[in-house]
Amino acid sequence: MLLSVVIVNFNGANFLKNALDTVLLSQLTGPFEIIVVDNDSQDNSREILQWYEDRIRVVFNAQNTGFSAANNQGVALASGAYVFLLNNDTITDQMACVRLIEALVANPKTGAVGPKLKNKDGSDQLPGGFLGQRQYRTTVARSVSFLSGAALMMRRDLYRSLGGFDEQFFFYNEDLDLCKRIQKLGYSLCFLPTAEVLHLGGQSTQFLRQKALIEGYRGGLYFCHKHYGLVTYVVYRVLLIPLMLILMLFYTLTGWSAVRREQLGAFAHIFYRLLLKGYSK
Repeated sequence: MLLSVVIVNFNGANFLKNALDTVLLSQLTGPFEIIVVDNDSQDNSREILQWYEDRIRVVFNAQNTGFSAANNQGVALASGAYVFLLNNDTITDQMACVRLIEALVANPKTGAVGPKLKNKDGSDQLPGGFLGQRQYRTTVARSVSFLSGAALMMRRDLYRSLGGFDEQFFFYNEDLDLCKRIQKLGYSLCFLPTAEVLHLGGQSTQFLRQKALIEGYRGGLYFCHKHYGLVTYVVYRVLLIPLMLILMLFYTLTGWSAVRREQLGAFAHIFYRLLLKGYSK
């Protein structure tokens, strides 16, 4: 088996079919498989997945185990020499998988490779902060500091040797952590703009806005402690406290729509975590 494509799904019925159809149209010349791990979806994802039962492998979990754990579950079943971790809200160009594999074959010291992510309107989707985004403004392959977990390919053996995603991250920040660990082993990360994947970005978690916001900060605290040590973690945690107070005040004074109340609740929960709980689940 050349490639195993692993897709984690949670209530992704609105876009799951496009993700599967476009992977199935890949121009790969070698055999590949698609493994979908469904995290107890409550929409009609199960019915959609049953349409593909003769073409893909599906695992139905009895509960939402989280993005990291579900990806690890999928890779544990994989038999491909390479694994392509792909979000369910993506549309993959027919040549993307071919070009990503070629990049890994060309350089054994490339630990992982990621395609150019495109927004629905055709614009480039640039991961990271304002300064970090500059490294993705290129038309040729280049080494970068981080790759998005929305579409990330690597050798299966390397993924397994790293223990996969750290399951302390429920979702968000797990890709940042994996990339950091890949680099610590001396491998590089390659951004390949000639391979393209349309990423609808956030569609899979928009119905969990409050939980996603909380988990983003919690995972960030854990990442900071794991990779930068106790002192940096404490300083980061202390600096976030006044930020949460400002945000809570802002959302209190600027209206009481349902979305505002949801965001205010999230920031209040994060504030509580910063004071008492930290990154513990």
